[in-house]
Amino acid sequence: MYIKKSRSTPRAINASRRNLGYLSCGTGNPIDDCWRCDPNWEKNRQRLADCAIGFGKNAIGGRDGKIYVVTDSSDHDPVKPKLGTLRYAVIQDEPLWIIFARDMTIKLKEELIMNSFKTIDGRGASVHIAGGPCITIQFVSNIIIHGLHIHDCKQGGNAYVRDSPRHYGWRTISDGDGVSIFGGSHIWVDHNSLSNCNDGLVDAIHGSTAITISNNFMTHHDKVMLLGHSNAYTQDKNMQVTIAFNHFGEGLVQRMPRCRHGYFHVVNNDYTHWEMYAIGGSAAPTINSQGNRFVAPDNRFSKEVTKYEDAPESEWRSWNWRSEGDLMVNGAFFTASGAGASSSYAKASSLSARPSSLVVALLLYKAGGQPTPLLLQYGKKIPQTPFSHPPMEAAHNATTATTNFSGDLYAHYQIANQNSRELPKPDVQIITSGGIRIPAHSSVLASVSSVLENIIERPRKHSSSERIIPILGVPCDAVAAFVGFIYSFRCGEEELEKYGIHLLALSHVYLVPNLKQRCAKAVGELLTIENVVDVLQLARLCDAPDLYLKCMKFVSGHFKAVEKTEGWKFMQIMTHGWSSRFSNSSMKLNRGKREQGGIGRSRACMELSVAMDCLEHICTEGCMTSGRMTCSPPRKEARAKFSTCQGIQLLIKHFAACRNRVNGGCFRCKRMWQLLRLHSSMCDQLESCKVPLCRQFKLKMQQEKKGDDALWRLLVKKVVSARVMSSLKLLKRKREEQLRETIQDHGIRTFRL
Repeated sequence: MYIKKSRSTPRAINASRRNLGYLSCGTGNPIDDCWRCDPNWEKNRQRLADCAIGFGKNAIGGRDGKIYVVTDSSDHDPVKPKLGTLRYAVIQDEPLWIIFARDMTIKLKEELIMNSFKTIDGRGASVHIAGGPCITIQFVSNIIIHGLHIHDCKQGGNAYVRDSPRHYGWRTISDGDGVSIFGGSHIWVDHNSLSNCNDGLVDAIHGSTAITISNNFMTHHDKVMLLGHSNAYTQDKNMQVTIAFNHFGEGLVQRMPRCRHGYFHVVNNDYTHWEMYAIGGSAAPTINSQGNRFVAPDNRFSKEVTKYEDAPESEWRSWNWRSEGDLMVNGAFFTASGAGASSSYAKASSLSARPSSLVVALLLYKAGGQPTPLLLQYGKKIPQTPFSHPPMEAAHNATTATTNFSGDLYAHYQIANQNSRELPKPDVQIITSGGIRIPAHSSVLASVSSVLENIIERPRKHSSSERIIPILGVPCDAVAAFVGFIYSFRCGEEELEKYGIHLLALSHVYLVPNLKQRCAKAVGELLTIENVVDVLQLARLCDAPDLYLKCMKFVSGHFKAVEKTEGWKFMQIMTHGWSSRFSNSSMKLNRGKREQGGIGRSRACMELSVAMDCLEHICTEGCMTSGRMTCSPPRKEARAKFSTCQGIQLLIKHFAACRNRVNGGCFRCKRMWQLLRLHSSMCDQLESCKVPLCRQFKLKMQQEKKGDDALWRLLVKKVVSARVMSSLKLLKRKREEQLRETIQDHGIRTFRL
């Protein structure tokens, strides 16, 4: 049976709604904390519907229906879909919670047009929708899309497509979006990876509203997200969209999102890449940006986060765009506008923003002690017990072990300020995961880390309130070692060995390059077959190319053993393109080795071409005694030829007198035979050549009626090419010398203005 009863009733699900409190169950991400802590999540999948946040929090999907298991990845007939396929499930009138029996890649023949009250739940399997048209949510409501890999979406259309059991119709050409929301409401798109689609990754237009786009991993795309159909389509004025906990990563260009009309809450996202801008809009949208991390590109013309479009400054200055608690890195800046009317931002506020310093921790999940993107943690391993964090209230009230760290930090500070009579009091408290407070000085932290400086300089609600910097998600001792390094620029080998991975993540997040370099080196020396996959992922996330290369070499050298580890199998299932990414990196590594080998072979061919010149010179001009009178070298190339000439003369003398030559037991004589044979293969003067045995070698090959083997012919070809290149360089040098002599003869002088 493809459709089966749910194992828990909707009433039981409603009764067990979790409290989505701040940092509940430890990760800090309210959606994951809502269901990950349940070891029996797979038996109670529909509980996920109660974990939604933001404007789309009322999207229940197929919570109140049966569970449908997709067993067939085909999509042969969009009008008459088979039972067991994904298309058969999404067009049904009844609520359905759709899951997958195994890993599969689904290439849709036409758009997947969904009916209301459906959930596509990819947890527990690696499900890719790719290579064809993708998902369309048109004039329906209560849709949840969770845990899919959506990529390489193409245009579809000019075909009949079924959208319900009773109706199918003609579809025109589609845009090729990853997820297209057209007149939809109560939509939740969560924990998907999206990349490389024909038009947008997620587009919401034509009066769509009550939408949450959360925890998605978006990469390699131009126009990422469009919210609002056009400037003239005023029905989008009621649109409300929450964009939360997403990672906007490598290869993105613009529209993260691009808004028209409506109200948009952009909260706790991590923007690490954009080429043009991150957030843009037109037609007076209200944009409420809170607690995001914006890392600007190195291009000095693309530092601005925002872009106001289709309006002069006199007009967009009245639009309501604000940045509150955002972390600006690498010169990023947000151009705010409007008077900041509370009523406008009330409609653009959907949840409480976490501090921007926690954004990276909110998007990382602790698995096996290694930070890994939340998106990648989809499989049977999900219900691990997360790293435990206390609620923020407990962290604020904790005073345990404060003095354990303060003495060391005071000592470090006093060393740096020996001229000070009195040690200033700490003005910042760093809160760790264990509820421990580490007192610190804002001036010291700001002098080492620009990220910490931005956090410290952020305005406080009350001038008398205490400055607190939460650093969560890593062991308390690792935070203490991190702060200790900021004060002393020292980190012991024992600390690096024990907390190297955690310190690497912290040094990357807070931009402490000296510590990052040390940690990358220390972690690279502790690679094992069991941890190399985790370290490889961490090196990629933390932009540590030397460590990444070392991991790649380690995996290449121990591939059979690494391939059997749980980490490799898990990443192969969970990460889109993991195998191809590793193969491409291995190919680049091997290509580098081949290029180095090619340089060595080119040098050898050049030396052989010089040897051929010397051999002809000796046999033609009679230079049998090497010396400055016979081969005086004025230049470097000539000196090289002189030494080669001398070596070949000694080789000829040995060849003439050697007694082991006939028996073939002399290595030097074999070398001379090879040089003579090489000359004979290159020589085109059969009758007039004066090099010994040249004619005999040619006659022997003619008598045997066979040429040289392929490898020998290739060698001859390479040496001839090297000889030609050497001749061209010599001609060029002679022309330059002649030109220089001509200039000197005519008395021409050059002047520098």
